[in-house]
Amino acid sequence: MTPHLALFPAKAPMAEGLHNRRPIVISGPSGVGKGTLCQRLLNAHPQIFAFSTEGSSYYFVSQDESESLIAEDAFIEHVEFNGNLSGTSKQTVIDQSANGSIVLLDINMEGVKQLKQEQWKADGQINPRFVFVKPPGPDVLEARLRGRGTEDEESIQKRGEVIWVENTK
Repeated sequence: MTPHLALFPAKAPMAEGLHNRRPIVISGPSGVGKGTLCQRLLNAHPQIFAFSTEGSSYYFVSQDESESLIAEDAFIEHVEFNGNLSGTSKQTVIDQSANGSIVLLDINMEGVKQLKQEQWKADGQINPRFVFVKPPGPDVLEARLRGRGTEDEESIQKRGEVIWVENTK
């Protein structure tokens, strides 16, 4: 089941809110539809929303460069999963916001926790809003992960464990 997106005409509070272009963090477990939701928002309103893109949704750098960027505090959040580092570029978010876009960030729960802890150190430059997309159920999420064809069995099981630990907190 794909998440549904309801868009409503702008009323005074919404129109007023368009001037406040704080990033929106879309969080939830793998397979819940975060990327789909971000893509639908982008497609429906490209003049309002921005999403980091190179290839698909990521900038690819070496392990050494990732570690160097982490040490330089270049990420608003970073996580390691299955031996791979990923992070969200602080400068990209700042630049896209400065261009007038509301930046959409697809971040897992570990990254959200880190971002919430770190955002107070960012001098208010980022200050995102947070949206959690609740999983429909373990069987649906497992089927989605398998359907992607990007995960091996060990990764699916590991993600499944993480999903339900995160969802019960």
